[in-house]
Amino acid sequence: MKKHALLFGLLSAATLNCTQVNAGSYANNGAFIEASDSWYSAVNQHDVKMVGGYGFTNGAGVMLTNAYNIGKGDNIHQGYNELEGWYPLPSTTGFLSFMPGALINANDLGSGLAGYINMNMMFSPTFNVSTRYRYNHRNSRTINTVDEYNYNDSHQFIVYFNLQASEKLALVLEPNYFIHLNQFRAANNSKYHWEVNAAARYRIDENWMPFVELGWLDRHTLNQQEQVKIKLGVRYFF
Repeated sequence: MKKHALLFGLLSAATLNCTQVNAGSYANNGAFIEASDSWYSAVNQHDVKMVGGYGFTNGAGVMLTNAYNIGKGDNIHQGYNELEGWYPLPSTTGFLSFMPGALINANDLGSGLAGYINMNMMFSPTFNVSTRYRYNHRNSRTINTVDEYNYNDSHQFIVYFNLQASEKLALVLEPNYFIHLNQFRAANNSKYHWEVNAAARYRIDENWMPFVELGWLDRHTLNQQEQVKIKLGVRYFF
């Protein structure tokens, strides 16, 4: 159970953080804070996240996340802390661009890190598609499915479909595919699993942006149910 909770907690952190979504007439650069609550159906638990970050005018950024697992609302404990940064590479075309990034995280079971590279294709001023390859690494060895100590690492492949539906409304569809290494398995008891997230952000004004996200996180073997995520949050730009 701890392994499964750790896996989903750490790997879901990228959702909605660094997707390249147009902002209409509002700027996304500058300092921001964010608060969100996620409910996971198969385990009937909530995660609360507090995020602070800064976006630079060239598209680079840095972000710190503190996550807390509150169970069914009656048991609060620290989930994980994560620091992430990204920097876009110079582009000679308005259509294709690349952006590397990296993050480090830690919880009571140890620490981890990840590196990724984004390829963004801007098909129009209101629609773009980004593909991302990310490698997730745990810094300490734990027991795998064949009772050996090894690193619980994984490959992660993501596609972001970003649509600026109106001046204030942005929509994101984000399928993720994971390949688990070193004889470790996901919560679906497989070496492979999918996560599919769909999100809507509404930019009320230059400061406030509430959002909602629905996700399917594959089947969970804890009680043989599909793991569904419902996330509600708000971001404030300074």
